[in-house]
Amino acid sequence: MKILIINTGSSSLKYTLFNDTLETRLVTGAIEQISEPQGQHSYTITGVDGNSRIQKDYSYLSDHRMALP
Repeated sequence: MKILIINTGSSSLKYTLFNDTLETRLVTGAIEQISEPQGQHSYTITGVDGNSRIQKDYSYLSDHRMALP
């Protein structure tokens, strides 16, 4: 089982996906400047080896509904 925590603001959405024991963050991310042309989605993925990889995506998201797939 995985646990997803979501925190939404007026123009942002932040999330963390934990393993079932809440000891390890599998994915942490933030979608910022929702409804702005310069919106950004950045996230960090932690692999099974413990190494982290950061990724960023720049795209227009018109509202929070579009930010949540």
